[in-house]
Amino acid sequence: MITSPRTPGARTLSFGQWARAAKARALTFEAVRLLKRRRGAVVSAVAMVGQLFSAAMMLVVWVAAAAAVGASVLV
Repeated sequence: MITSPRTPGARTLSFGQWARAAKARALTFEAVRLLKRRRGAVVSAVAMVGQLFSAAMMLVVWVAAAAAVGASVLV
């Protein structure tokens, strides 16, 4: 039997129960780590889309400016 050192008078676990709890904690930790990594990828993808949108808007502005200059030169 294994007693939790954190809290005196805590539940006493058999080794099998303790091992299952440790495995569940490890799986939970791994799931949280993967979720954080995926969230970081989503944030960077959103940032990339924002940068592409910004570049497209800048291109539209440059094309409009060039068209205005070209039209004024032709007139």
